[in-house]
Amino acid sequence: FTYLVYEDHGIAATLKEKVDQLENIFSPYKEGTELSRLNKDRSGTFSDELVECLKEAITIQEETDGYYNPFMGKLCKECTLFINEKRDDPLSDEEINTHLQEINSTSVSFEGNKITLNGNADIDLSGICKGYIIDTLYEMIKDKTEYYLVNAGSSSVLLGKKMNKKDDYFYTVSFLGGEYTLLAKDTTLSTSGVNEQYRIHSDGHMYSHLINPKTGSAR
Repeated sequence: FTYLVYEDHGIAATLKEKVDQLENIFSPYKEGTELSRLNKDRSGTFSDELVECLKEAITIQEETDGYYNPFMGKLCKECTLFINEKRDDPLSDEEINTHLQEINSTSVSFEGNKITLNGNADIDLSGICKGYIIDTLYEMIKDKTEYYLVNAGSSSVLLGKKMNKKDDYFYTVSFLGGEYTLLAKDTTLSTSGVNEQYRIHSDGHMYSHLINPKTGSAR
């Protein structure tokens, strides 16, 4: 994350502090985060943020008929190992089917801030947590200044107005490759693609970090 706040007054530092806090909740890869603790212990009492984001994830899973699925943690880790060349071969059909059986037989239940994982699959909220974080930052900043930009890596931005001398308050947003641009303000924008996180295997196929939850395929 990078932060540009024209009238700062310490706002950028406050936003960074919040992002660091949320990373320590949502990261499935860092040891000791709330999500990694949930995946390990399978049950426990957690923060409002994790409960809220996970409930939103379940809602999106239902609304998309499972084309977004938060229970793909183990499958995502294995695919990431392959993409990062820490594993020689892509997952076999047998491995994928084993993961899919776990994914499709896992659910989550809530009792206040107590979360319980029912089944053997792990949760990975990477598909929505960056958007959740961006929405949280917007609520923090919207009443403090109009002029800001928060860049969440190469895939998400939070835009206020751009301050300049021409009364042109729009930001110019370019997509990777420069084929498309748009003017935007007072909005958030998120994208996902296969331009960066992928691997072309000797079998001739390209494998990416985008996985079909129905088939388990990263091709």
